[in-house]
Order: sequence, then C-alpha cells, then structure tokens
Amino acid sequence: MKLSPPQYRPCIIYAIQGSEGGPVKLGRCCEGALEDRIATLQVGNPNFLRARETVSAQWLHEGRLRDEVRSHWIRGEWHQALALIRFRELIASGFFAPVDVPEEAKRMLAEYLRACALRRNRRAA
Repeated sequence: MKLSPPQYRPCIIYAIQGSEGGPVKLGRCCEGALEDRIATLQVGNPNFLRARETVSAQWLHEGRLRDEVRSHWIRGEWHQALALIRFRELIASGFFAPVDVPEEAKRMLAEYLRACALRRNRRAA
C-alpha cells in the first residue's frame, strides 16, 4: 500500500466516552487539540464526555485501529464500549509504534508541513 506523506504526520488517537459509559468515539487530532475536540462533541451530548484513552501515533494508525474494531462499529466514528478494551490491548501490544518514513516521504512531508504553516500564518494575518 502506498502511503501519502500526511499519513505519517504525528497525532493523538483518542477514545472519548460519556460519564455514564456507553458508546466510544475513536478519532485523531493534532497534539494539543483534544480539549477542543471534546468541547465540540460535548455540545450535542447530554452526558459529560471525557478522554478515556489516548496514544501518540501517526495518522495512518487511525485507519488501522478502525480495521481492528470494525466489529464494534455503530455509526460514524462511534463504537460499542468493547472497542475501548480493544484499543487498550492494542496500545499495550505496541500497535501504535512509529512507522519508518521513507526518505522521499520525509521530504514531501516537510514540504506539506511548511505549506500548512504558511496557510495558518496567512489566516492569522
């Protein structure tokens, strides 16, 4: 499988769940953006949401995680609570270890991240 450079980007993969238990939302966000993600989800949820588990990973790990918990899928990014158990097992197994980035992809990724930073700076100006 050919991976595009953005798939090697670092991220946080999270499991968010309501205080009463129930479905778990699995997803990814940039470092430092988890609190904002929870706040966005909280608007439409009557239960207090919290991050139940997080792991530093790369974007490509999110897709692999979804493959691992497909049998627990409900809708969108929401899964049955059993997905949280599987997520924890995968963390313990080293599933989210960094993937080596090919040299060409490193160069492309550096260009991609520079372009992202330029866009952010233009929006901020």
